[in-house]
Amino acid sequence: MRPLDRTATGPAPALRTGPRPAWFWALLGALLGALRAPLRRVFALWPLLLAGLAALLLILLLLWQAGSLAREAALAEMAQAARNAIALHAAALRSELEKYRALALVLARDRDVATLLDTPADATLAAAVNHKLDALGSGIRAAAIYVIGADGRALAASNWQLTTSFVGQDYAFRTYFRAAAQRGEGEQFSAGTVSQRPGYYLARRVETGARGVVVIKVEFEAIEAVWQAAGAQLFVADRHGVVLVTGNPEWRFTTLARLPPAARESLREEGQYGEAAPLTPLPLAAEAEATPFGALRRVFTPDGPRRGTPVLEVTADIPGMGWTVHLLQPLEPRLGRARLLAMLGAALALALLAASLGYLHHRRRRARQRLAENERQRRLLEERVASRTAELSASNAQLRAEVAERERAEAELRRAQNDLVQAAKLAALGQMAASIAHEVNQPLAAMRTYSDNAAVLLARGREEEAKANLATISGLTERIAQITQHLKSFGRKASGALAPVSVQSAVAAALVLLEHRLRQQGIRVSLDLPQAELRVLAEQVRLEQVLLNLLQNAADALSGVAAPALAISAQSQEGAMRITVSDNGPGVAPEDLPRLFSAFYTTKPQGLGLGLSISWGIVQDFGGCLECLPRPGGGACFLVTLKPAP
Repeated sequence: MRPLDRTATGPAPALRTGPRPAWFWALLGALLGALRAPLRRVFALWPLLLAGLAALLLILLLLWQAGSLAREAALAEMAQAARNAIALHAAALRSELEKYRALALVLARDRDVATLLDTPADATLAAAVNHKLDALGSGIRAAAIYVIGADGRALAASNWQLTTSFVGQDYAFRTYFRAAAQRGEGEQFSAGTVSQRPGYYLARRVETGARGVVVIKVEFEAIEAVWQAAGAQLFVADRHGVVLVTGNPEWRFTTLARLPPAARESLREEGQYGEAAPLTPLPLAAEAEATPFGALRRVFTPDGPRRGTPVLEVTADIPGMGWTVHLLQPLEPRLGRARLLAMLGAALALALLAASLGYLHHRRRRARQRLAENERQRRLLEERVASRTAELSASNAQLRAEVAERERAEAELRRAQNDLVQAAKLAALGQMAASIAHEVNQPLAAMRTYSDNAAVLLARGREEEAKANLATISGLTERIAQITQHLKSFGRKASGALAPVSVQSAVAAALVLLEHRLRQQGIRVSLDLPQAELRVLAEQVRLEQVLLNLLQNAADALSGVAAPALAISAQSQEGAMRITVSDNGPGVAPEDLPRLFSAFYTTKPQGLGLGLSISWGIVQDFGGCLECLPRPGGGACFLVTLKPAP
């Protein structure tokens, strides 16, 4: 063997620069041929990939829009339910307080209470009043009922047998006592000086005998327990933003916003909320997202998430008290369901996209499988739509039932209001009975005299003079018939149907019923009514009742006034009929204006406080308004604005 010679003279492939052998080109051609089909398929898929990407972007946009619509629908539904719930809670709270206000008015007119104020040293009477207040407090579940003398010391109380009895305590410094002693009534939410338990104090002045005050303390533990058991985040805040009533005891006497140090110290010095009141802000986020459905806020709890629990805040005002009811509706359950529906929609869209891609990729081999899958997806979608349709139908049926129940409640309320109006009319007829009897007795006495004279004249053969007497008697009977006709018209129950009514005839009918009283008090009545008949859209009987109430109030106010005068005017102005009743009496005090038309509110010692409230409701039913306007020169001026008859 000769290895060295073979190495030196043999072929060297790495250094060869000549033409490639045929087998190389054959191998390269085979490799390119094998890759041609995959590369062709890859390039052919580019349009499909771009179309799929565009479809995916479109689906994401649609899902985002669907999620937004689902969120708004859920918020709208929650807001409506929250508004209905908060309206019911506010009405229940106001109804509870109205019940205690009516009891305070009754106790202020109780004979035993008035006698005790006249003779505070009578121990037997004080014991009887104590037992009476104890029985009343247990019956109506009032926290305490007590009677305070003019010097501010409690003479009797429903808790007289307890160690925390109010008897003998000095309440002269209390705001509600001073307000009731000065204006006739006073109300205040405050912590008790003896029990340190917060409550709402309703005070009424005793008008008969020695002046004193009857006080009812109302605690809201029962309402708070109901709110707490229901899990509702409800609370009531006053005009200072301090939480008074709440289902969460930890929130009591906290504030809606951070109070300035000076304001917080001022409230502590007043002592209205007690020494232990925190007066710290509620655990609510200061920033709120305003939406058409309410404010979106976050509630922070010690063991909750750091970002807080999102809630929908809905509020409702309690008129005449300066209180606001707040309802915090958690968002997470409803919005979670909305998100779940969006995820189901996304899954369905992805399934449809996968089915479409499968159809393009396996259109020849899996046509039947693709059709079966599409059919299954269609049935699934139909089942979901049917299920959702059934749920919506059930919700609509429930909503219709609630609407029918509310309409029935409104009809019952309207019937009760009509009965109250009829009772007020009969009470007015009772008050005018003596005056009307006098108006009827005068013609009767004159008829008796003329009839006796006619008999004598006929006996003497003086027939012409006897005929004159008989004609006079006929005229007097016509006058009695007019009076009784007005009484029958005024006393009958209203039909409730609105029709064109003459303003002049309504004013004349009311004046006929009060003619004797106005003449007896020496009241000068001036009328400013146009010659042309003014017709309004109203009801004859109820419009006469409104005018009669206003005239009676004016006559009461003019009692004891020198040169009393009453003015009635009517005119058409700016497409409305304006009827004005004014007097030159003492007028209406500014502090009485906010509650002038409230039920059971009166400044008369013997009044019930129903006349103006009923008149206001009647005018509202006519589609008009009743106002008390300032009168230059003093006195009171009431304006009735009604729609003109077509």
